[in-house]
Amino acid sequence: MQTNHVESKITISYSDREDELNQVDLLIAYILANPLVDLSEYLFKRIKSDGKIVLSDIL
Repeated sequence: MQTNHVESKITISYSDREDELNQVDLLIAYILANPLVDLSEYLFKRIKSDGKIVLSDIL
């Protein structure tokens, strides 16, 4: 982030508590496929209407 001079434009959030997460512009999830499927509805509710989501499965 520092190399690209965007550190003031990016906020990285992490939480194990559902009530602490707000809607985001970009959501990245890198977890096993089955939990991705199970969490898909919840994850899509976490992104803003014009947001992006990147999902990847750990092999």
